[in-house]
Amino acid sequence: SAKIIHIASHARSGTNTENDLPRILMANDTLYSKGIEDIKFNTDLAFLSACETGLGKVIHAEGVMSLARAFFGAGVKSVISTLWEVNDRISKDQVIAVYKNLLKGLSKPDAIRIMQMEYISNVQRGQYALPYYWASYQCQGNTDAIFNPPSDYLTKVLGILPIVSFSFIGLTFYLLRKSLERINF
Repeated sequence: SAKIIHIASHARSGTNTENDLPRILMANDTLYSKGIEDIKFNTDLAFLSACETGLGKVIHAEGVMSLARAFFGAGVKSVISTLWEVNDRISKDQVIAVYKNLLKGLSKPDAIRIMQMEYISNVQRGQYALPYYWASYQCQGNTDAIFNPPSDYLTKVLGILPIVSFSFIGLTFYLLRKSLERINF
């Protein structure tokens, strides 16, 4: 029932042989896509920070049999997955940037897009500027924001202040007029 499941591990897409299944390689075990589908989640997001988690065999009239699909089958509402192998060092920084954006109240695709734009603007020219290093993450499923943006109480107060001020001024003039009518001024 966690809001987010985050998996940072090694994974395989299961596209090498006929009986090859998508899987997550854990320290002492392997979690196959069929095993994931047997688990029932009530989770907003599965963030699969591992290689090729959005890839799998394409089955006619069924689609891509990927790890992302397995999490959907288990009840997860949205999945952030990868389209190819990712660089561990660069991926770590990108994942942190996506989470920072999610905490700001951005939608999942916007959180990824802003991470990508920041990466592109900060990377030096050369090999690491290639899309291979920044374009692997994708979001599928529910794209809504997970978190509400942090409240800026000062902005809210300043936004309400003119309404309260005009209301107070209007009430003052109304009461002044009523008082003058009683005096028959």
